[in-house]
Amino acid sequence: MATSKFHPETKTWSVEKGPHDKILSDVLDLGATILKQLDKYLPSKILEIHCETETSLTVAQIKQRSISCAHNLLKNGIKQGDVVVIFSQVNKDVAPVILGSLLIGAVFNTFETTFSNDDAKFSLKTLRPKAIVYDPKFEDQILKCCNVNNLKIFLPFGDGVNSVFEKLLNGQEMSFTPPKLTQPINKLPACMVFTSGSTGRPKAVIISHSLLKRGMLTFCTVYQNDIVFAASPLRWISHILFLLQIIYYGATRIITCTPTDAELFCTFIKKHRVNKFFGVVGLVSQMISIAKEKSPGCLDSLTYIISGGEVVSQKLRLEITTLLRNVKLVSVYGMSELAGVVAGNEFCEDKLINGGYLKYGLQFKVVDQDYNPLDKGEKGVLCIKYDGGFLGYQNNDKANQEAFFEGGWYYTGDFVKISSNGMIEVYGRFKDNIWCDGKLVRDSKIL
Repeated sequence: MATSKFHPETKTWSVEKGPHDKILSDVLDLGATILKQLDKYLPSKILEIHCETETSLTVAQIKQRSISCAHNLLKNGIKQGDVVVIFSQVNKDVAPVILGSLLIGAVFNTFETTFSNDDAKFSLKTLRPKAIVYDPKFEDQILKCCNVNNLKIFLPFGDGVNSVFEKLLNGQEMSFTPPKLTQPINKLPACMVFTSGSTGRPKAVIISHSLLKRGMLTFCTVYQNDIVFAASPLRWISHILFLLQIIYYGATRIITCTPTDAELFCTFIKKHRVNKFFGVVGLVSQMISIAKEKSPGCLDSLTYIISGGEVVSQKLRLEITTLLRNVKLVSVYGMSELAGVVAGNEFCEDKLINGGYLKYGLQFKVVDQDYNPLDKGEKGVLCIKYDGGFLGYQNNDKANQEAFFEGGWYYTGDFVKISSNGMIEVYGRFKDNIWCDGKLVRDSKIL
């Protein structure tokens, strides 16, 4: 658990640097960092298993396909700083395209395939991509959306040996020398991730190599013998982090292109002996019901369940711990703007808390309506600072002005309290609260 320190003179908190600080301070970009790490593993080690096709990718295959992708992107005129959009659901070819893009310093985006045509057009106009790699089943949709954007290159996914995508990933090159970086890695964009769009048009969050590297290293604890299944959309920052983290640590990732299907996911977990699972609370609840009523023993291999978006209720927590006595259940709090997890309740006595202890290397404070810092135990808006990462919202000056204030602090908009030991409790969005007679009221309850 990271230790937090309160500074009374400024009413700010700082979290100690973690065990990954040496890697984080390295000047290597994220692509080069992962490529270097892969040399530590056996070439035959399986990193990905695709459930539908029952195919797998080894260390050697992912490394070679990523290097080929980097070379072929360069040959197609893609250069450092250009945006490469991946318009697809989860599949076996996504990881090499992401790593290949990172190796040449391109900025990747895993696009939301369920956007309406209007949102898709708006989002692509915001991203301004130079290349789109897409699954053929989305071809009509992507071509309609791209008519207004004058893209130079379309590189479709495909299973055939003659497809453009296969040519992108296949090649004889076994090594790659990354181009000289034009900026330090804390200023160099690595990817763009869209917000949910629940409060208006989706915003494209620009994440640096440094911040994405931090997210990859600290998202959760992963070991080489772990078999991990993340049941989340490809566009989520959590899925991107799992993808990168599992490759970096030499674990095995179970992937499926099937939309959410609790019963099928239980089958995958049993078949592949998955020990770590990530999913939203509603999905976890459905899977527990299936394990109790339809398929006893299907989740017995699990030792770790990570949930995000909301806290696991006391009732569901009791059902899980009764059924799976050896499982550790963790709820995490995070955001795309900070590349994933900000806090988790793994080390909290109160497992029903929404929040937990913050991750390594962050600075944070709580402010009132006028941005004045508050003392320990007072409720207000959480603000976070990390030297090296969130580079703002793409092509959105208004959102950038609202997101940052003096000193480089990011205004999260989340209504929180930080206890004397540095534990954060999240109550919801500050804008959902109202003032009444000088007291803050939310959901008709005085806090």
